[in-house]
Amino acid sequence: MDNEYIQMIIEAVQSVKSAHQRVDQLNEVIKEIRADVKSTNQIAISVEKLAMEMKAMREDEQKMDSRLKQLEDKPAKNWDNLIKTIRTRNSNSYSGFFVSKIQFIGGMKYESKKNDSISLYIVNNRCILWYLFTRPRDK
Repeated sequence: MDNEYIQMIIEAVQSVKSAHQRVDQLNEVIKEIRADVKSTNQIAISVEKLAMEMKAMREDEQKMDSRLKQLEDKPAKNWDNLIKTIRTRNSNSYSGFFVSKIQFIGGMKYESKKNDSISLYIVNNRCILWYLFTRPRDK
């Protein structure tokens, strides 16, 4: 009987050794899994940081786009202002020329004073309108 017990003890010891080896292998696998989880977490954190940086870059790009649009629109605005100034000057020049050539309209005589620079632009509005609407039109 002693041989049976000894045999059972030997088998139990071998089984325990085998179990210990499997546990050690599982511990190694668990260490590898933990390392993989840690690296995955680090990758996730890095991706999150990259996403935040991309968002900030997009906002900066939108700001630069609006500033670039303003810079691109500035010459057009300057051109529009130049055209407006030229049209205003031409209109004022023609108006001044027209008013200076009016001597007698509708029975009212306009006399210019020597030192009065504004007097060229002051004429009875009814007389000017009367002239504009009653003059013969070209066909």
